[in-house]
Amino acid sequence: MEKSKVQHFKELLLGEKERLEKELGNIAKQKGKKFTPFYPEYGNKDEENAAEISEYELHLALDKNLEKLLTDVIKALAKIEAETYGHCQNCDEEIPIERLEAF
Repeated sequence: MEKSKVQHFKELLLGEKERLEKELGNIAKQKGKKFTPFYPEYGNKDEENAAEISEYELHLALDKNLEKLLTDVIKALAKIEAETYGHCQNCDEEIPIERLEAF
């Protein structure tokens, strides 16, 4: 793959990494490489407790999804550094640019 294309994807991936880290920061605290979702506290009434649990469950689901995406982006950036980005891990053929753009 051309160096200009690799640089293009690196810039896209760095932007995506920053966006994902910001989104995770809105719902979770970072501890090392892991994130722990916030547990909201609205009060002690039953309906407030139910809202807290509901929001926490949403944060858990979002956290898992965002962490998975962030891990994928970090792996892609590592492949760029290792000069293996854009090649299939199984057959070592070049992955079409359109597919890389879609990711």
